[in-house]
Amino acid sequence: MRTTKVTAKGQVTLPKEVRQKLGLQAGTRLEVRLRGNEVVLKPVPREADTEQFLQFCRARAHGADLARTRDILKRLNLPMPERVRQLREER
Repeated sequence: MRTTKVTAKGQVTLPKEVRQKLGLQAGTRLEVRLRGNEVVLKPVPREADTEQFLQFCRARAHGADLARTRDILKRLNLPMPERVRQLREER
């Protein structure tokens, strides 16, 4: 059994073996649930990240062609946090 500790900011570091086995990378979103006295972390599918990103775009796109935006996003090879960071910098 591996252990980790909670930082003052409430952060934990997952052991490298766990991250590798689950394919977790920096920026991977995790769903957090309580099960009794246990904390359960579950990776959120990338589709959910994409949908969240599209909602961000929709909220700021006045008259934009969302179908074209979706096609462009599919061709981008950037992790979701990087996409959001770039959008915020453009504002």
